[in-house]
Amino acid sequence: MTVRAIVGLTGLNFVVLVVGVSVLSAIRPWRSWVDTLRLAGVGYLVGVSSLFTVLTAELVLGVPIRPSTFALTSACLAGAGVWSARRRANRGLERSGGLPPGLPSIGVAVFVGAAAVYYLALFRAARLSDLSWDVWASWLPKAKAIYFTGGLDPALLASLPGPSYPPGLPALHAVAFHAMGSADATTLHLQYWFLGVGFAGAVIGLLTTLVRPVLLCPLVLLLLLMPDIRNRATDLYGDVPLGYLVALGALLVLLWIRERDSWQLVTATILLGGAMLTKREGILFALCIVVAALVATYRERRQTWPRIVAMGAAAFALALPWRVWFMLESLPSDAPEEGYLGVFDHLDRAWPSHELVLRTLFDYDLWLLVPTLAIAAIGLAFVAGARREAVFAAAFLVTAAVGSAWTFWSNPSLDIGVEEGLVNRVVGTPALALGAMIPLLLELAWRGRAGIAIAEDVGRARARTGPVAVAMGVVVALIVAYPAITVAKGGPRFPSPEDCILAPVAGQKVRVVFGYRATLPEAIALRDRALEVGFEGTEAAQDGCGRARVSVDGVPSIGVGQEVMAAARTVDLDPSLELDPDG
Repeated sequence: MTVRAIVGLTGLNFVVLVVGVSVLSAIRPWRSWVDTLRLAGVGYLVGVSSLFTVLTAELVLGVPIRPSTFALTSACLAGAGVWSARRRANRGLERSGGLPPGLPSIGVAVFVGAAAVYYLALFRAARLSDLSWDVWASWLPKAKAIYFTGGLDPALLASLPGPSYPPGLPALHAVAFHAMGSADATTLHLQYWFLGVGFAGAVIGLLTTLVRPVLLCPLVLLLLLMPDIRNRATDLYGDVPLGYLVALGALLVLLWIRERDSWQLVTATILLGGAMLTKREGILFALCIVVAALVATYRERRQTWPRIVAMGAAAFALALPWRVWFMLESLPSDAPEEGYLGVFDHLDRAWPSHELVLRTLFDYDLWLLVPTLAIAAIGLAFVAGARREAVFAAAFLVTAAVGSAWTFWSNPSLDIGVEEGLVNRVVGTPALALGAMIPLLLELAWRGRAGIAIAEDVGRARARTGPVAVAMGVVVALIVAYPAITVAKGGPRFPSPEDCILAPVAGQKVRVVFGYRATLPEAIALRDRALEVGFEGTEAAQDGCGRARVSVDGVPSIGVGQEVMAAARTVDLDPSLELDPDG
């Protein structure tokens, strides 16, 4: 990880922000500069989803993903958004006279400072993260293939786990490699840091005019601190980005059910389309949102159902080019192992699958009180008169739980257990979505049938807050404190591949290393070669510093290791000797 790579990745995400804000301006013309800043997080994730859609379409059509084509793609998306916005708007952006009255309050300032410390710590964790097996086996090879060749080879995809998984995220990762100047898998973790910041900003931006700060700020912080999400916030799987897109899409549909602003449904369509191009589970959770919206608006079905169905169909249409392509290329389907009706041949898995999901969803060590609080918020909102909103959240909870259980029920090869953490990754998406809805549901419960008066009451609550100068002082102090302490301890240090190489020590076990490779398929090829010439026990694994290592571990001594090295050189292998810290 280098400063050059971090600067390049920051520049890429600024481009994504500009693209998203421009596309969102075509859907919802900006009212003021403050309004633009408030919804910048939404715009950022709209940019991510828009690029997933367009980059995937380019891959399907054979357009190479290069810096030049990405720059042209981004310019076209941003230009089209601005042009459309200018045609629709009656007047341009207004310069706001400042922030809304009473902002920031001391309470809000404390939240901003705490969130800043959280993301600064997350930044540090991201730059020190290692790579899990599935990342090496599936996600990174796709991203590196796009980076090095500009496209996707069906033969390569067929050799990897999950060959029909959508390429939206790997395409963005490939562009990130170009921005960083190399296929730097370590720095790539920071891309998820930007996604996390964008998600939190989007939730706050959507709800800040509707939910009083005393509810909104602690609940968003609780959402960020859910242990499982916090632990996986910077891994390179697709589950957390999928959760961000689905959660924000669900929140926008909830707002549309309440306010009926068309831009909310259109934006949700783009986000759900992006979710479907992140992981195949995106289709499942998008369907859960559509079903929940249909249930919640049953009494107004003539007016609402056509628009809800159109939203779901349009979102699926955004992912359809990829699905047609992988079927034409005869790649294995992403359908259940024994077909969609195969679940009836495995009825014995039905209850264990549902029990596993429910037990995981209400595990305090994974999600704190978020699911339990969501059920309480649904009940309170329903009793207070917010029936449609409460029914939508409840229906989403039920359908998402059933859908998550179905993924285990319909795939007999999956163990019904929590050992590998797979169930956490599936359940994390509905947990995030429920957490994003809680602030609005509790506000509706607090206000009862106040309706439009909610916004006015939120404004009065802000006006009663403390002095702006004190609040800003808290923000600055908390934001500066963490990096100041870090610098005082010697400043950040960026790990290099050499940090994972330890010199052998007499009297301790060593490993014979046949070589390092940039990708797991290359490492597996070297491992297979070593196995063919008789070096049993040779393994390929990540080294924790961004590479794949091929080695025989647990060699009892340096002398034995040197004998193995001498034998290896007779068959054109060039090994080295290292300390085996795990031996």
